[in-house]
Amino acid sequence: MLIHPGGRFAYASNRIHDSIASYSIDPHTGYLRLLGFTDALGKTPRFMTFDEKGEKLYVANEDSDTIVEFAIEADSGRPVFTGRTVAAESPVCVIFTKER
Repeated sequence: MLIHPGGRFAYASNRIHDSIASYSIDPHTGYLRLLGFTDALGKTPRFMTFDEKGEKLYVANEDSDTIVEFAIEADSGRPVFTGRTVAAESPVCVIFTKER
């Protein structure tokens, strides 16, 4: 499970049906409410991470050898495919570093 940097939304990868589950987080109780599912656009979404600003979600689809980029809608928290997919052999992790 991955919590958005803004603290309002959470995401989980579903390897059984290759999707991303989106949840809202109740600010008072911390309870999750399912918002829906988004196709991971690949097989076996193994790992997810955000860019530094929390505007993009990157999903590593291990068994389709892809990393897929989604934009996060600020109001709804819904991941929307940006059209960008990168080939990567069996990705299981994505790490960003800052330039010095």
